[in-house]
Formats: sequence, C-alpha cells, structure tokens
Amino acid sequence: MKKLLLILVLSPLVSIAQHIKGIVVSKKNNLPVENTNVLSLSGKIGTVTDENGTFSLKLLPQFKENEILEFSHIGFTTLKISIEDLKKTNFKISLSEEIENLNGLMITSNKKIKLKAKQLIKNYS
Repeated sequence: MKKLLLILVLSPLVSIAQHIKGIVVSKKNNLPVENTNVLSLSGKIGTVTDENGTFSLKLLPQFKENEILEFSHIGFTTLKISIEDLKKTNFKISLSEEIENLNGLMITSNKKIKLKAKQLIKNYS
C-alpha cells in the first residue's frame, strides 16, 4: 500500500517536463537536414538535429502551447513556429533553402602583393 501511495505522489513530478520529438527536412527534396539548431526562444534551451534530421527537446513545465521554437541552419531560411503549430505538422519541419544572389560581387587580385617562398636554411657544422 505504501508503494502505491508513493507512486501516486511522485507520478506528477515525472510528467512535469514536456518532451517533444520531431524531424527537420529540406522542403526542396524532403531529405533530412542534420545539424539544424532547435531553440526555445523564451527558455533559451535547445538542441541540434542528428544525421537523420531528428531532434528531441525537453521543455520546461512553464512552457505553453504558444511557446516559439526557432529552427536555423546555414543555407536555409530560419523558421519560427509555436509548439501548437508544430503539433499540427506532426512534428515535421520543412526548411526552405536560402539562396544568396551574388550579382555585382567582383573579386580582383592585388598585383602589388607578392608571395615569397620560404627559404630553407641549412646549418652545416
């Protein structure tokens, strides 16, 4: 009887934190995007997706359904989404590629700068 009472008392403590799992894929080809940063904006806690694009994040009990998660990765547009909207997507995030147009960028060489080869100095005894 004491064990049952102890389990009933401690069970709410186990369910305090909300644990969410999901996957991040590229919108272009639906392939997993590894090393995507997943950050809870108000809680300043986060994680990174694995090689399969999956993430697992333990949210604090004070987080509500309107808590915003930010998904960011170099080469993709950063996405901010609430937990409520994330649930509607079955915890699948599709990131759009961010293409930078480099028109007008010119790379020139400086002919005044010359590279010098290192000289090997031998010590003869």
